[in-house]
Amino acid sequence: MPEKFETIKHAEKPEWWKWEGTWVSKFGCHPDIVDAQIESNRKLYAEQGYEILDSNIEKGSMFARVKLLLRPKRVEIEKGEPKLREGTDLECIYQNNLEITSVLATVNFKLILEFDNREYRLLDMKRFLKRDRGVLKEILDIDLFRTARVDGIARTVVFENGVDFDHDVLFAESVNIDHVLGNEGEVKHEKF
Repeated sequence: MPEKFETIKHAEKPEWWKWEGTWVSKFGCHPDIVDAQIESNRKLYAEQGYEILDSNIEKGSMFARVKLLLRPKRVEIEKGEPKLREGTDLECIYQNNLEITSVLATVNFKLILEFDNREYRLLDMKRFLKRDRGVLKEILDIDLFRTARVDGIARTVVFENGVDFDHDVLFAESVNIDHVLGNEGEVKHEKF
């Protein structure tokens, strides 16, 4: 007979769980150590450049299920300090210390990025490419776009014409592929 679970902490902001750029981490533990496990995970994720936005906890007689909502940490930039690039109106940048381990360029100008935390993200490059008039515009040539590869030293995406992108920007501007697929951070296994 399956164990019955009671929700002991509902998500405080349910609408946050649908935001792009967030992802869900799940774990189980004994009910007596839930708080200690959350704090341990908070420290671990902080070291990796993430912050916990919300949580949902269900408790059974011998087991608790915990879901944590995460996003990359934001680092505020003081007004007057230099921005990422001249002409940008960004008020903050993301620091996540994640490197790109693989990239796949699609025929519709999207990049599927794999980061070293095993997260897959999707980035629509048309937003960047259509605004630019310089070397970035060259990447609108599909043959050049399909030359995307991971630079072995910088661990970011580079193209044959020398254009590269900061991995933090690629992460911040992309969406977790689970959101695109509708999995909402859950791993689903199907029997064949």
